[in-house]
Amino acid sequence: MPASPPAIDSSLPRLGFVTSKARVHAADLPLEQDGVTFQNWAQTFTCKPERFFRPRNTTQVIEIVKKAASHGRHVTVVGAGHSPGDIACTDDYMVSLDLLSNLLHIEKSLKRVKVQAGMRLYQLHHHLESHGLGMSNLGSISEQSIGGFLATATHGSSLNHSILSQLVVSITIVLADGTVSVCSESNNQRLFRAALVSLGAIGIIVDVTFQVSTAFDVKSSKSIVNFDKMLNMWGHDKLWQSAEFVRVWWFPYSKKTVVWQGHRIEADSLPHATTSSWYKGTFWAYHLQQALLYAGRFVPSAGPSIERAVFTNQYGSQEGEIAQSIERSYVSLNMNCLFSQYVNEWSIPLENGIEACRRLDLWLAGNEKESGIPYSSKGIFVHAPIEIRVAGSYDDDAWLSTAWGGPTCYIGVIMYKPFYQPVPYRRYFEAYEYLMKSLGGRPHWAKQHSMSQRDLLARYPKLQEWLQLRSEVDPRGMFTTEYHKRHLLSQESDNLGVYSGMAGRHFKARL
Repeated sequence: MPASPPAIDSSLPRLGFVTSKARVHAADLPLEQDGVTFQNWAQTFTCKPERFFRPRNTTQVIEIVKKAASHGRHVTVVGAGHSPGDIACTDDYMVSLDLLSNLLHIEKSLKRVKVQAGMRLYQLHHHLESHGLGMSNLGSISEQSIGGFLATATHGSSLNHSILSQLVVSITIVLADGTVSVCSESNNQRLFRAALVSLGAIGIIVDVTFQVSTAFDVKSSKSIVNFDKMLNMWGHDKLWQSAEFVRVWWFPYSKKTVVWQGHRIEADSLPHATTSSWYKGTFWAYHLQQALLYAGRFVPSAGPSIERAVFTNQYGSQEGEIAQSIERSYVSLNMNCLFSQYVNEWSIPLENGIEACRRLDLWLAGNEKESGIPYSSKGIFVHAPIEIRVAGSYDDDAWLSTAWGGPTCYIGVIMYKPFYQPVPYRRYFEAYEYLMKSLGGRPHWAKQHSMSQRDLLARYPKLQEWLQLRSEVDPRGMFTTEYHKRHLLSQESDNLGVYSGMAGRHFKARL
């Protein structure tokens, strides 16, 4: 059943692009343009592609691929620009699928939906809701494009679900030779399993079919839990198993965590409501926190006091439940990422999560020897929260899934850039990466990291098959970028630091 998308603002500039301040309607946009600068959401990376393309249909995508082949150019597809790393940066051809954002087909009885890959997740939510449907799992944001979240193994936080690619039934992809392939578990299976986490290096995904669910609401609660008590709950299977959706925000200087638990309930079975202080989440609270973080740039030692003040302002000081909400699933499962940030996130086996938290806590407290992390923590003052999430690994056939092989814990660390101003983060991230590597960690594909092909082959049992498939469908490497060459196509690791994506590249961010 074909359907039209809801009315959206198609004007430029869109998130991630610096072109002109003039508002331009989609119908007036040229297919091909030069002089475009790409900048990611966090403003940590920028690049100036030779040509920038906005195809309106698959035929134009094929034309772009053939033009790139005839001119010996690489092609990079960019989505919303939310990837913190440089995976989308190129000085050759950049392609935005923003104009390929239509709903193509819905089979309500089968709970399946087919959409173009340029559609943003928030658009998909509205389409699905109008048909009484919804995504059964989500990550932290819905600004991503459909193709973008498939590229980098986007995940939520639930042991009942794996990465979001688990929801994909079939993919239509334009390959480097200009052919169009439709792949699924039953048709062209190798291509399908590689494309489920494509890293943008397999081809240009033009449409995706999802298995969705009946629309639902989430009844959630937030509770302040002492750090040690949270780990005790974890160790006794009373944390991640306590609800379908669970995530933890850890505030290390406060020695406390906020545990968020979400239960699926029938849509509109209870009135939508939320309990929270009038001040929390307001314009004033947002900018007060950012101002305090900005002040911390000049007095880093004030960091712990700033964290404790912000925590008390946002959550109070008493342990126990502090808020309840009943909201539509896509509202409840998403969150506000606040400010521009440097961010690093790795996945480790769930059984190693408690050890990771204990050792990181020791290191932040200055106990380097006991933590087993051979980096000095002297003068390091970190930002909060440290986010802890989980994923199951049920029928996960995506070859490059960060949750491959079993229940998985994700630990994400951040350093905010208040008012887009840089802050020190390198030693913190180096120590964090050392810890996560020692526990069998895998880096988030969208974030900067220090792993080479040799390192990644030891962590991903199916990486060699992915590399073989990639070389078969794109022998010239049309869809590879500096990111792919650095981390996946070279075995060398001597010059890879935690911030290697920011070193020695002409699209290096100003830090």
